[in-house]
Parts: sequence; C-alpha cells; structure tokens
Amino acid sequence: MTQIIPRRALIAALIAGPLSVGTLAGCATQGMTTEDTTALVDSQAAFNTDTPNWETPFWERWINNASAGKAERPDTADGEAPLANIGLVLSPSISDGEALISTLYSDASEQGLRPLPGGLVAETLDSAEPCRQDTAAEACLASLAAYPGVRMLVEISPAQDGNGLSAELHDTSLNAHYRIDRFANSEAGADALMDEINRRVAMAPWSSRVFQGEDGGLYISASRVNGLNQGQRLDVREPGKAVRAPSGQVVAFRPGQSVGRVEIVEFVGDYLAVVKTVSGQTPDDRHWITLPASQ
Repeated sequence: MTQIIPRRALIAALIAGPLSVGTLAGCATQGMTTEDTTALVDSQAAFNTDTPNWETPFWERWINNASAGKAERPDTADGEAPLANIGLVLSPSISDGEALISTLYSDASEQGLRPLPGGLVAETLDSAEPCRQDTAAEACLASLAAYPGVRMLVEISPAQDGNGLSAELHDTSLNAHYRIDRFANSEAGADALMDEINRRVAMAPWSSRVFQGEDGGLYISASRVNGLNQGQRLDVREPGKAVRAPSGQVVAFRPGQSVGRVEIVEFVGDYLAVVKTVSGQTPDDRHWITLPASQ
C-alpha cells in the first residue's frame, strides 16, 4: 500500500523479468511525497526531453501521438469483451520509463486492456479521501472502480533489495491484492508484466459501476474507446463472489444474479457513457454492469 499518493502520478507500462507473484500481506511502497513526485513529473532530465512543455506532461504527449490515426476498437456485438481500464503509477525514483510507456501503449489493447492517462488516475487518488492514506483500501478501490473506471491499479517501485523493480496489483472488482517482488526494467519485462496483469483481470468478466451525475443521469466509466456502442444493452448484476484457495489466493469468480438491464444512450467524451434502465432494477453503486450472459 502507498501511504502518500503522488499528486501527478505517471501512468506507465512496466516491466517484468522473472515473476514471483503472491497475495499482498501489507505495506510495501513508502516515502513517495507529493513534492518528490511533482519534481520528477516536471523534470526535463527524467523524461529526456530537449525543452520542457509545462502544459502537457511527457506521457500525455506520448499518448496523444500514439493514438493519432488509430481506429476505434470494434464493437462487442460478436461477444468480444470491452477493454478493461487499468491505471499504472510509476514511482518518482524510477527515472527511465519511456520504453516502458511505449511498450504499454503499443501492446495493451492486444491484451484486452486500456491504460488510462496518469493525470486522470492521479486526480482521483489525490481527491478521494480513502485513497490518500491507503490505495489498497476497499473504499479507495470502490472509488476508482466508479470513476475513472479502474479495474486494476498497478503501483511500480524499486525492489527493496535494489535489484530491479517490484509491483503491487490491486483488483478493484475482486478486492484482491497481488505482489510481484522483482522484475527487470526492460521492454521484455513490460510485456511480461502486461501478461500477468491480463491473467489477473481475466479472473472476472468485464464490468463497470454506475454513479449518478449532478444532472441526475446514470453514468458508467467506459466508452466507445473501450469497445461499447450506443444502444447496446448491458446486464445489471448483484455483486459476485471471489473463490479463494485455502491459502487465501483468488483463483476464480462466481457472477452475481442478473436483476435488470440498462441501455447506453450517449457517450460523453472518451471516458463516460450515459445509461438508462430498460428493465428490472435501476442500478446503484453496489451493482455490476456487465455484458449479457449470451455474449
């Protein structure tokens, strides 16, 4: 768990060589101050740029360039699950992250994943009260799941022994926590880490949560970019249950009962969709919004 959250966290795809994964037992990442993180984010040297662009952080400029000219993800009418949103935060003590970022944004969609901009994730971490002290807290994960729709939060920091990096993975759907103790800072490591994230995300079906806007409308934090379509209907389900081995490790998931259905009536930018109830219960923040079982 991270005790002090960076105000402007860097989203990056990160790293892995030999993977050693287990259930988190407690705190691991400490000592990240807002001042240190902001200094890294704004550092010209950290991102190897010729001149700073204070209005657009490095990783945001890279994302914009990488996304230019790319087609939107095909719809999910054929049963393909939407892309799952992931938020990755890179410790300010890791100065060389450009190769990791490029690998993440090049390969994520092929893994069924959609990395969210770091500033969007950081804003939620900084503004949500439960996240200010403990990003692994259930209340924090619930806030991230509602907006900006993070399925898996991945925090990357130097390994405690100084060799390579380590990662903490927080699954907002299953309230499960995993740790990768050591892996290499390389493109191959980034690919391996993405494989591990995808394996964990695949334990439960794609889902989103609803929240009510100030206008009274119901919103989910997913959009056409994730692979959804206007007019598409989604199931409203009771919360499911994680299946745990005797060791406590999450090994499977049992979906909750379907209690209603909503329809996507409008997209609001790249991160939100407006939904309306078409049958059954109107969802609240405890329900899961999923693809219909037939898909």
